[in-house]
Amino acid sequence: MATKRIRAAATSVPSTAQQTSSAAADAIAGNDDLLTEILRLLPTRSLFKFKSVSKHWLKLISSQDFSRRLNPNPTVSALFLPKSPHPHGPVFDVVPLDGKPSTAFPNLLPSVFILQSCNGLLCSDRYPENKLNYYIYNPTTHQFTLLPELEADLFSTVACVILAFDPRKSPDYKVLCVRLAYPLLNNHRIEIYSSKARSWRVSCESFTATGGINFGKGVYWNGAIHWITNVRKKSVFSFDVDEERVIGETPMPVIRDWNRMSVRYFGECRGHLHLVLISGRQPWFIVYEMERDYSGWFVKYKVDLGAVSSLFSDIRPNNYEELSKLRYRDLSILCLVREEKDEESFLVMRTPEVVVRYRFQDKTLKKLCDFTVRHARPEAYQYIETLAQV
Repeated sequence: MATKRIRAAATSVPSTAQQTSSAAADAIAGNDDLLTEILRLLPTRSLFKFKSVSKHWLKLISSQDFSRRLNPNPTVSALFLPKSPHPHGPVFDVVPLDGKPSTAFPNLLPSVFILQSCNGLLCSDRYPENKLNYYIYNPTTHQFTLLPELEADLFSTVACVILAFDPRKSPDYKVLCVRLAYPLLNNHRIEIYSSKARSWRVSCESFTATGGINFGKGVYWNGAIHWITNVRKKSVFSFDVDEERVIGETPMPVIRDWNRMSVRYFGECRGHLHLVLISGRQPWFIVYEMERDYSGWFVKYKVDLGAVSSLFSDIRPNNYEELSKLRYRDLSILCLVREEKDEESFLVMRTPEVVVRYRFQDKTLKKLCDFTVRHARPEAYQYIETLAQV
């Protein structure tokens, strides 16, 4: 009996290994920096499960500091491609860019109609309603915020609603609404929504654009919204969001004959503003990049479309003859992706048949997915993982 009592008592004493393991776990749990480094190695979407571990973990994972440290060098890992209208709302296909299956990426809510993507957040409106309702949506977390409804105005019309968000500068975001005032539609009034104030207000700044602006293709870069003007000799019109002032117009690259040039892409990636032109005389995509001080443009890449056509034999051998005779006007640029290593940067393009990735450095072509007639619009919206609060 005594032996049994001794054995029972012995089993209740933790082993040295158990004590060491418990001490290590306590040390990790009590060290936010170490815990953050461990958690940031996990898939982003799995972190939501760990929020339920404890109040401390919930607070840590929900913090803005953790969000910034989780993805210090955000990259575009997928694109959302709009399909033709669906009776229950628009639907978007997910096109992975990093080799992962599409199931590894989130599906959008069925009512999401994307107007713009900006550093991981989406600016959307409420399909199929025509009310002045907009919301900011995080596709990684499936969180969204419905913005207060814009007031109807008989003396103006909404030209665009555009999101300004840069997590490297601030966890907060702003949304701009540009209105065209009647009876002179070249007078523009601006309303601004702030995620801090959670309300709209009228900006003191307004502007006049006599030549017209393509408000449907606004791009947020370098703290400002940029639009291309509609005049024959185009320029880039810029509005500083933080200072609420018009920066002015930056001339397009110096081109001898603009009548033979066509703008095929205007977008931002990793802090770079890109403009892609094609000449009617030569089958080249010329990729320009804007200087950060707005002093001008410089040529970043050149893509020989004749050489690109010859690469289609490796992608669709059965349709190679048709694709090699592809008319350049049928080749649309969906996105220009800048990687951390510049030699890994690439262009995403679509033909009537396929969506492909063209790498600038090694001039290789890779098929990302088949392209079908259901993809009605030649547009794409960037998907960047983020835990940003909306």
